[in-house]
Amino acid sequence: MYAFGTRGGLVAIGGEKELWRLETGASFASRPVFADGRVYLAASDGRLLAVDAGAGRLVGQTKPRMAATPGTFSATLPAPVVADGRVYASAPDGTVFAQDARNPAGW
Repeated sequence: MYAFGTRGGLVAIGGEKELWRLETGASFASRPVFADGRVYLAASDGRLLAVDAGAGRLVGQTKPRMAATPGTFSATLPAPVVADGRVYASAPDGTVFAQDARNPAGW
């Protein structure tokens, strides 16, 4: 199971113990989504993050996509969707975008 906790931590839980924790730097994020050995989540600053699900290591992230009005953020962030080799996400600036799921290091 993967959960986004307080203070920006993405946590992997297996059985009854914490397997790993990654500090993302995000104050708020979408529900984490697992696909093809990676965990994806959208951060409140508009970044899409890809994390190696086994190692808990950040393998890719996009640049922030902030809202035009400073201090504006989405109260809820839809979870990314993985389909046909792409990861689809939305950002606080109102954009919906897609990234190649096979190469998050190139984001």
